[in-house]
Amino acid sequence: MSAALFDWLDRVTWLAEVPRYASAILTRQVQAKISRSRPECWSDNFAWLPAENGEERFLTAFANHYGRIRAFHGCRPADLKSYFDYGLHGQTAEILEAQFLSIFRDLPEQKLQEALAELKDRKESERGRFWVVLEERELIEHCGHYLIQGSEYLMALAASLCRLAPGEDYRMRLRKHGTPTIFELHIPIQHLQEAQVDALARLVLAAWGELVSNRPLGMGHSPCLVVRRTVEPQYFVGHTHPARIRDPHLGHTIYVNQHTRCVHCAEARIDT
Repeated sequence: MSAALFDWLDRVTWLAEVPRYASAILTRQVQAKISRSRPECWSDNFAWLPAENGEERFLTAFANHYGRIRAFHGCRPADLKSYFDYGLHGQTAEILEAQFLSIFRDLPEQKLQEALAELKDRKESERGRFWVVLEERELIEHCGHYLIQGSEYLMALAASLCRLAPGEDYRMRLRKHGTPTIFELHIPIQHLQEAQVDALARLVLAAWGELVSNRPLGMGHSPCLVVRRTVEPQYFVGHTHPARIRDPHLGHTIYVNQHTRCVHCAEARIDT
C-alpha cells in the first residue's frame, strides 16, 4: 500500500502531484491542448480531456498513488476510550436504541416503541456505516448537529417523539449527554468503496484541468464519504472538542461547548 496521504485541505500539494503520478496520461501535449482550448473542466463529463481513456486511466493512477485519505468524523460520545481501544465502527442500531430508551425513559413505553417502529427500515439501511468529511470546518460551520446532538439515528428517533408525544423538542435532551468531538483519521484507501475513491479522483482531475485551462469553476463543499468498515485505532491521528459550533437546529446560532478538554487530550498523538 502506498504511504502517500491525500489531504483535501492541502490543495497546492495535491494539484502539484497530479502530473507526476499521471504523467503517462496528462502528457505535455495533452496539457498544451487544454491550455489552448480553455474548456470548462467539469468533474462529471470529461469530454474536455484530450487523452484516450484518460478518465479511467487517471482513476487507476490516483488509487495507486494514494494509500490514505485524511478525513474527519464528528460525534458526541459519552466516553472516548472505546474509540481508542477498538476503533470507529459503523452504526449499531441496538446500542443507540438502548441509549434512546434510557434518555427518554420518563415517556410512555408505547410512544418509545412507536418511534422505534417508524425507523425500522432506516435502522437496517444505515447499519455498519458512518460518515466522514474532508474538511474539519464543515462539521463546525455546516453540520454542527452531529457535534451538538450526536447520532443522526438518535436525532431521528427524538424527532419522531416530537410528533408522537408533543410537548417538547426532544432533540434538545441529546445535548445533555456526551462531549462534542471531532476525530481526525487517516483512512486507508482500501477501507473505502471504489466508487467513492473514483468520485474523489474525478474532482481532483477536474481541479487540475481548471488550473491548466485557467478557467476556474469553483468546487463548492468538500466531499462527504461513507465508510462501511471499522477504522482501527492506529489510523486515529488526533481529536478536538470545538468551543464554538454553528447550530443548524437553532437558527444557525452559535452553540458554546464548555468541555473543550478531556482526559484523553493529553494522551493524543497530536496536541489538541
